[in-house]
Amino acid sequence: MKKILFFSTLLGLLAMSSCNKDEKYLLGPKNTSALVTVHAILQGTHSAVDSVMVEVVGYNSIRQTDQNGCAVFDLPVGSYELKITRNGYLGIVKDINVEVANDQSDLPIISTQTVDVDMYPLSASLKGNTTINRQGDVTYLEGAKIEITSPNVTFISPITAESGAKGAYSVDALPEGLTLNIKAVYGDGGASYSASSTINAARAGEAIVASTLQLTKSNTTEGPDIVVKPETAKSPLVLTFNMPVDVKRIKDGDITVKSGGNRVGVTYAWSDNNQTLSISSADPNGWAVNGANSYEYAVSLYSVNGDELNARGTFGLVLYSGEVANIASIQYDEAAQKLSWTKLANAEAYHIYVRADGQSDYILKHTVYADPDSQELVEEVYAYSFLPYAADEIYYVKVVGYNDDSTASLADAKEVRVKY
Repeated sequence: MKKILFFSTLLGLLAMSSCNKDEKYLLGPKNTSALVTVHAILQGTHSAVDSVMVEVVGYNSIRQTDQNGCAVFDLPVGSYELKITRNGYLGIVKDINVEVANDQSDLPIISTQTVDVDMYPLSASLKGNTTINRQGDVTYLEGAKIEITSPNVTFISPITAESGAKGAYSVDALPEGLTLNIKAVYGDGGASYSASSTINAARAGEAIVASTLQLTKSNTTEGPDIVVKPETAKSPLVLTFNMPVDVKRIKDGDITVKSGGNRVGVTYAWSDNNQTLSISSADPNGWAVNGANSYEYAVSLYSVNGDELNARGTFGLVLYSGEVANIASIQYDEAAQKLSWTKLANAEAYHIYVRADGQSDYILKHTVYADPDSQELVEEVYAYSFLPYAADEIYYVKVVGYNDDSTASLADAKEVRVKY
C-alpha cells in the first residue's frame, strides 16, 4: 500500500512538471523558488479557461493555460506582475507575491501555490451620450473622450470610445461581471470639462444604456506638460503649461526657488502666449554647482480659465559627471585597520561592498562621499565603518565609485582581502 501511495504521489509531481518541459528559473536557485500555478477560470464559475496567455512582466516568460486552465511557473521568492490575455476576454494585470513555505526545512518538499484568475468575456455592450454645460447652456457634445475602467480589476489598457453626432458613443465589447467606471473628458480652449458615472456588472450578452454624462468645467490642478532643467549656471528652468496663465493674478510667493531650505533670488519671464515660464537665477554667477537636487522649485498659478496650475520639483548642476572608471589601486592596512584607495576625479561618492569569507554575494555596507575641497589623492576609511567587530574574521571588499551619470562596475572592481 505504501508503494502505491508513493507511486501516485510521484506521478502527481511528474504531471505538474510536465506542464513545463522547458522550465528555466527566472532569477535564482531552486531552493528559493516555488511552483506557481496560474488557474484561469470563467468569472462567476469554476469553469477552466484554456489558451490564456500568461506573461511574467519583465522576465521574458510566457505560458499558455492548458485544458484545465493551468499555467505553471517556477518563480523565486518575490513580487511579480502578470499580464493575462485571451481573444474575446478582458486583458488584465495581476500582482502576485511568491513565498516559500519550507525555507527552514531540510526535507525535499517542493513549495507550491495557486493563483486563481477570473476571466471576463467581452460579451456585453454599452451605449450612451454626452452633453456639455457651458455656464447653464447644455448642448450635445461631440468629441468627448470616453474611458472605461473598473475599481476591482486592473485593465492592461482602458476601454475607450469617443462621442459623435448628438454626443452618442458606444462600446461593442464590454466585460461581463464587473462594476465599471465611465469617465468622459473634453478640452475647450484651454478649459477642461469632465463627468463620470458607475454602472453595475453586466450579464452575458446584455446591452446597457448608460445615463447621460453631462460634462462640466473642472477646476482641476494641472502640472506643466514640459520641464526643461538648467544645463549651465546661466540657463533657465523652463516650465511649459498646456493652457495660458493669468499673469495678472501672480503675487509674491507664487514662484519660488529654495536652496538648503532658504529662498534664493530669481527672475522670470513669460513667452508662448503666457504658457511658458522661464526662471533664472538672480545671482550674476547663475545657479551654484552644488549637486543634482540642490534647488527646490514651487509654482502655484491660475490659468485664464481659473484652473489651478502647480509645479514642484528639484534641479541642480552637478559637480561630478561623465562615466566613472574602476578604482586603480586599493589596499588595506591591517595594523591601522584602515582601507584606502586612489580617488577618482569624477566620483561623487563611493559604495563599499563586503562579502564574508566563504560567501559568494557582495553586500553594500557603507557609502563615502567625496569632499570637493580636499586636495588629497587617496581616500581612507576605517574598517569599523563598514564591518561588524569580530576578532580575526576574514572579509573581501570592493569599492565602487559613482556620480549622477554612471556607476562603475562592481564585477570588474578590484578586490582586497581584509582581516578584522
